[in-house]
Amino acid sequence: MVRFGYDGWSGQLAREITVDSVSAVARAAGATMVRDFPEDARLVVGFDRRFMADTFAGVIARELAALGIEIVLIPRPVPPAALCFSIQQMEAIGGIMVTAGNEHPTMSGLKLRGWDGGALPRWMLDTIEELSVSTSAISRIGPTAHVYRHDPMDDYLKSIESHVAVRPVRESGITAVIDSHWGVGSELIPRMTDGSGSRSVEIRSAQNPLFPELATLRPDPGNLDRLRRLVRTGDAALGLAISADATILSVLDEQGRIVPSEILNALVAWYLLSVTRQRGAVGRSITISSSVDQIALARDIPVHELPVGHTEACEVIREATPLLVFDQDGGISLCDHQTEPDAIVVALLVMACLVRTGSEVSELVEEIREVTGARQLERSRLELTREQSERIATRLERDDWPAEIAGYPVRELHRMDGIKFELDSDSWLLVRHDSRLGFLEIVAESTDQGSAAQILGAARQMMFSG
Repeated sequence: MVRFGYDGWSGQLAREITVDSVSAVARAAGATMVRDFPEDARLVVGFDRRFMADTFAGVIARELAALGIEIVLIPRPVPPAALCFSIQQMEAIGGIMVTAGNEHPTMSGLKLRGWDGGALPRWMLDTIEELSVSTSAISRIGPTAHVYRHDPMDDYLKSIESHVAVRPVRESGITAVIDSHWGVGSELIPRMTDGSGSRSVEIRSAQNPLFPELATLRPDPGNLDRLRRLVRTGDAALGLAISADATILSVLDEQGRIVPSEILNALVAWYLLSVTRQRGAVGRSITISSSVDQIALARDIPVHELPVGHTEACEVIREATPLLVFDQDGGISLCDHQTEPDAIVVALLVMACLVRTGSEVSELVEEIREVTGARQLERSRLELTREQSERIATRLERDDWPAEIAGYPVRELHRMDGIKFELDSDSWLLVRHDSRLGFLEIVAESTDQGSAAQILGAARQMMFSG
């Protein structure tokens, strides 16, 4: 079934995702996005490395040009952050990316972005969803428009260099092993850092829409055995694993050990706030570890908790204008570059941190742990039937919550996105119901894994008993 999610639309290739369905959603998106800007009707269209993504992008370009919308078509697969950069560079009013993020290779879809490269507001996504299934014809905006081809990658990489100290990395002699997961991040880091003694060894860099050897398209532990071996045997300073859509990064230390995501988040925050002394608030999803809070507090930097979903989070980002944002999927955004998560930027920040501090990754991990303290996060996502979903929604509206959970007194309740329980001993619990996608998410964090698991188990019993 086609699903309109947090910031776009996705479904199974050849079932829900066909030329006809892509055309229908593209027409609805184009008509909605340019409605208030008919005289500046220009959109950017991009695509990833999935099967038929380039074909769908061409269909979108022709359909929207026929409506009278000028189109800038990016002629090769690019990361979503490059599409967002191109929107601003070309002074467009938005963009459409053919992608399903890091979902299974049999999936595809469209990611929709506004004039600033951020997600469209919810009312626009709801309008697009309704219009895409309507039997009413969509009116032309003007005469058939042009389709221009423009490759933004050179300018996009130059923009990254204006935000990250890449030259010292290039001149440092550092060696990195990179697993690009057959994705759109391939060849970008070597292109920016190789030279003057520094070198990169890149694996799974070709375009292969089957994405062979991968359990998922994310840099999850099950995908990283080959990268671990190469780091250990190749005398590399670090390993970099980039998701297929180049939004999520995993880092391996010089011994091939995966750096936990909460430590990586805190490391990036520490480098920008404490080493380079940049100023600006931090935004983090309500579902991820609070490890970055200690880094920010040490510099008297405010932390904004963000709701789940790029659409909802962008509303807060536009108001708070943070320096850094950590999203619910593990992506990190350097917001004065782009609000879109960008694994290439994060990888370069980590390499720049190594060069500037003269430390190994394992040394930095220990230093960060001393600041953040022990943090362990446990999460559970439960698919719900319609009846269960209705019961959970009713349960979350009630106010009769226990005074303690798993032996931890409840200090405060927050209802920004679901219900978050602030507990004693620097622990917390989040219970949120996603009615759009039909699941219950429970997340708990404490100072050790056993405590976090106990809180999680108590929350499940609390939600399904009675």
